[in-house]
Amino acid sequence: MKQICLMVILGLLAASEAAAGESVQVSRQDCQRLVHHVPSSDIAYKPGVDAKGRPVKPADLEGSGNNIKLLPDVLQFNVNINPVDYQARNALAKQKADTQNAIIANQQAKTAAEAQVTALTSQQASLVAAAATLAADKAALDLVLAPLTNEVVVLKTRKAVSPTYVTALEAVNAKQAEIDANTASQASVAAAISAQQAIVTAAPTTESNLKYTQTQIEAKQSALSAKGLDGTSMSVAAIKYDIAKNRFLINDQPLTSPEMEALAEACAKAGVK
Repeated sequence: MKQICLMVILGLLAASEAAAGESVQVSRQDCQRLVHHVPSSDIAYKPGVDAKGRPVKPADLEGSGNNIKLLPDVLQFNVNINPVDYQARNALAKQKADTQNAIIANQQAKTAAEAQVTALTSQQASLVAAAATLAADKAALDLVLAPLTNEVVVLKTRKAVSPTYVTALEAVNAKQAEIDANTASQASVAAAISAQQAIVTAAPTTESNLKYTQTQIEAKQSALSAKGLDGTSMSVAAIKYDIAKNRFLINDQPLTSPEMEALAEACAKAGVK
């Protein structure tokens, strides 16, 4: 039908052109305004039926993924302890954990100290090499200064303010300052090497003492276990988390007091979190 209408319009335009002897142009926008697409009635989606009009069941059936409840309204778990020698067991467990951490820290300190010794030793070697170069440079400058000093001090043929003498003397003094700084750096690096080397040297003894302490703690833990009551358990608290209210309860009591809850609510209303 659309094609017939378009042909009629184009035919009328052609007849008008022939009658008037004028050129008539039809743009693509003109055609788009004249011809509108009308979709077929069987293309649009219709809920509850298929492409042929037959009834179908909806996707969100009972028991489907949309209706699965992943979490309960309240999460609950109990806190259980072994009441037999509870304090002693806790104290020993903490001591053992602290000792194990100390062993690890000692090993890490030893590794770091060894790396420092290596780096400092390399730095010291560079300073020693630089010191040799500085000494050679100063010796050359001393050779220049010596006769000038003799002329100023002994022969009195040159004044102390002579530019040549002053320049030579300043060069020697500057080089000596570099030598002094190098010597101080060598002393500082040597002290640092000694300190790091002391850590490396002491590490094996420290580790041995810590492992002995660990053995003693494990022996005490074994003595407690020898009583045969390791499986004894007692529930000391029931923890609940109300997901909807975002609130924790211990033995059905809130973690915070009513006063604290009122303060938190007041702060929230004031914009303070």
